[in-house]
Amino acid sequence: AREDDKVYARYDVNDSFTLNLSGTTVLTRTGKSWSGHPYFESITDNEYSRSCSGGGTSTTWHLNELGKWTEKGYVKKDFESTTVDKWSYHWPGQEHEYAEYTPISRLEIIPPESKDDQTRYRICFDPFFFIDYDTADEYFETTGTYSISWSDWEGSHTESGELGNHAGHNAPSLANQAWHDRLDKSPDGSCAEGDLSYSSGEYRGKGTVQHSFYDEDGQSSIEITYEINRKPSAKSIQPIQVLGRYEYNSDDDYVPATDFVAGKDTVIQVILPDDVKAAEQTEAQVKIYREGIQIATLSKFKKDLQNNALIFIPASRSSCGNWQAGTYKFVAKLGDSEELTMDNVKFQEQRKLKILAVPLKANYAGSVETAGNQWKNGGTFIRQVYPVSYDDFTYKLGSLFNASDASYDITTDAGQLKLWQALNKLQNNGDPYDQIIGFIEKGILLSNGNILQGYTYGEPSNIVVNSDQDMKTTIAHEVAHSYAIGDEYQGGSYNLRVNSPPLGYQGTDWDDPKKTVTAGDPKVKPFPGAEGALISKKLFPYDTSGRGLLEDSICFMGSGAAQSKNWISPSVWEKLFSSLAAPTAAALLSTNHAQQSATGQTRVVEACGWVTRGGVVELSQPWHSYYATQPLVNQTGTYIIQAVDAQGTVLASNGFTPSFFVRSNPPRQLERAPFAQVLVPFPAGTDKFVVLDQNNTILAEIPVTANKPTVAITAPAAGQNLTGTATITWTAKDDDGDSLSYEVEYSPDGSNWELLAYDIRDTQWVQDFSQLPGGDQAQIRVTAHDGINSTAAVSGIFSVALKAPEVFIEAPVSEAGYSAAEGGVVLQGSAYDPQEGQIYDDNRLVWTSDRTGELGRGPSVFTSQLAAGRHQITLTATNSAGLSS
Repeated sequence: AREDDKVYARYDVNDSFTLNLSGTTVLTRTGKSWSGHPYFESITDNEYSRSCSGGGTSTTWHLNELGKWTEKGYVKKDFESTTVDKWSYHWPGQEHEYAEYTPISRLEIIPPESKDDQTRYRICFDPFFFIDYDTADEYFETTGTYSISWSDWEGSHTESGELGNHAGHNAPSLANQAWHDRLDKSPDGSCAEGDLSYSSGEYRGKGTVQHSFYDEDGQSSIEITYEINRKPSAKSIQPIQVLGRYEYNSDDDYVPATDFVAGKDTVIQVILPDDVKAAEQTEAQVKIYREGIQIATLSKFKKDLQNNALIFIPASRSSCGNWQAGTYKFVAKLGDSEELTMDNVKFQEQRKLKILAVPLKANYAGSVETAGNQWKNGGTFIRQVYPVSYDDFTYKLGSLFNASDASYDITTDAGQLKLWQALNKLQNNGDPYDQIIGFIEKGILLSNGNILQGYTYGEPSNIVVNSDQDMKTTIAHEVAHSYAIGDEYQGGSYNLRVNSPPLGYQGTDWDDPKKTVTAGDPKVKPFPGAEGALISKKLFPYDTSGRGLLEDSICFMGSGAAQSKNWISPSVWEKLFSSLAAPTAAALLSTNHAQQSATGQTRVVEACGWVTRGGVVELSQPWHSYYATQPLVNQTGTYIIQAVDAQGTVLASNGFTPSFFVRSNPPRQLERAPFAQVLVPFPAGTDKFVVLDQNNTILAEIPVTANKPTVAITAPAAGQNLTGTATITWTAKDDDGDSLSYEVEYSPDGSNWELLAYDIRDTQWVQDFSQLPGGDQAQIRVTAHDGINSTAAVSGIFSVALKAPEVFIEAPVSEAGYSAAEGGVVLQGSAYDPQEGQIYDDNRLVWTSDRTGELGRGPSVFTSQLAAGRHQITLTATNSAGLSS
């Protein structure tokens, strides 16, 4: 608006509206038309999915001239005001009671007038059938907000609030107007005509009605696509590895899962339209293409009646080319229906994930407990839910570690630290584990009466309770912490940037444990009966190992639910997917170059000890020294460790900051915090290591003595064959008179070593060799430590008997029952060989039935060969030495 070439008002508006309807109408002949043709109408209620979307923004600006009396007289001044309205459209909560119930008002069949003519039809529509008396603007509900800012003689002001219903512009009515414009301008009015074809005993026809409308308020268009006696066809295709959807609002409004892992078990869910029932399907298939080449055709499926879908399960992973990395296309077809295609689906290669699982013989204040055998299957849950391929996940079963000595008393801080340090020594520096899990049989009773269900002082080791019913979930939970994924239970450690607990939960901030934070995402709901985030069954959580589609579940970052109720949430899956992505070729080249250039170049010492909140330092010995195979990262911190020579010159240093917060379950605040794995350069000429605070005050020191200890192994002798319990013995001395401690290691082949004993003072160790991997090139290594210096001795070569694989069947469970209508049974299992590890070769894993014979090969098999009746299912594994079990 202008006056005297001055703009006094400006109005801008943007408004959009989209209406979506889909469904099926059943038409029944009700008589003849006025021209005598057969006439069909809908006489029953029909199911239609309906939704709308859209909204808009309007901005109104005014320039107001205001006057007032001042000492100088009457003064006028221009002041601005701006009003911004924002709104969105929604389907009404209460629909019109007496509205029509179908958008198809009638269908007329027009017989041919001669033998050369085709049978024709005329079909008539009313796409706004659901409106009885309102205008479209009034029918659809609107919500929104307004904000006003203005100024006057008194200063600047603002106001904001909620808009009432029907606060939008006129986009819905503009959409409606497109249909009325067609009625006025098209000779066909509300109808469309076409030819009918005849096939499979039915007349068929299809067509599209389109019309666009323009006026000074904007433009709109309408499109109606219809099909008469449509052949049954699929509605959508969704590959599923753990989740089918990341977000769900309605059956037509959801975010599908899009992050897929190469080499991971995958099923294909084919969702059907409402008029095509899954229960009635007898013939269907999905063709699978990789990089344009067909690799498999799946024709066996389970019927998902709850979601009206078919789920196609490969006979084995190898039957789909092991789901190699690449771009996939899926083509679904029901009977002789038209095909539905899903293209450009990426399966991404991920990096390897390695876990070492170690059973512990633990000391509980003098009472010794040995972990049972549940831990052997502890990796199955991670294999199911983590974004890592089957072959790239290693869950190595370590030998029993004897931590029964009183120095390992895990009811004390010192014992907990020593056990954690001992597990750290199991790390393979050449090919390190992502996590080392030590299994104690039961929780630890603390002095305050709480039960500690596990603990860690940082990577790579974690202590987990073997007997917990959700032990598998705990492993997945603790490993996830390594990738900055936070807890989701009350009072946990929250990383709200990555994964949110349910709305309103309170805990400590991931980056600042002193800070309390509150979860604020309203989309995250709590799981009933436990503490954690709900994973709705509408997200299609799916267990490919046999259980199939799951009911409502809880994310494993929560707590308190049964193992069977735990699964992975979209936010955790997406975070792990990005964290475990395979490194690029350039990154690998850079890493390899850095390692090669640093190998053998830097001698380091691994410092450890304790720091109290008051700054008192207590050192733990020994400090292990070795040559680093990776570049040493120089750290800053609240404490510094220096290597100094005899004249007090600082030769090297590194810093550290102890954490007094432990992400255990429950999390703990410590009065005395450990520090460990602090790597400090160990230059030639180092006389001692000193620990200083930020004021350069020396808090503790450890001397470097002149002489290394000497050690010699006296048993076992070269050439022996050890089959059971045997005593390992050695002699050692130190010319400086230092007290010595020892580590004992075993290798079945002279190259792969595992720790048997850590920080012991005796010169002998009793070991049961029947529990160790076998080999004919076995050796013992004993390392003597004087506190800083160390010397290792290696025994002669002896032999230990080879062991057969251990076999585990995960599905089906004993006494499970199945219906023939389910379409088949998933067999899931694994085998671990003490010598070679996990057995991946399909040909060495054979499934059989005592009635049917061989059912398939590989860790996962889908079979429809089982006849009605009872079956005993056997999985037989054979190692490379030919030993089977």
